[in-house]
Amino acid sequence: MMRWFDPERSLSRPELLQALVGGLENQLDPQIMIDALVKDALVKIAEEAGSKLRNVVPDEVAEWIKAIQAKTWEAAKDDALWIDPAAM
Repeated sequence: MMRWFDPERSLSRPELLQALVGGLENQLDPQIMIDALVKDALVKIAEEAGSKLRNVVPDEVAEWIKAIQAKTWEAAKDDALWIDPAAM
């Protein structure tokens, strides 16, 4: 990412971009979500009478997404918004 970054032409601060480097190292295993979705959740969501508009599988990921959303409402323009899911 930093290979294309030109601080003279960018509106982003270099330290904010550096904070993103390595952000995917702690990425959750997508196979867990795929397995849960394919095996049970997709059928349940499709057949459920009161299914929600937004569906996230597994439930732990939903809590992580809600935490990031809550943080964005309070964040300043230069704040990093990442929340490590392992820290929750």
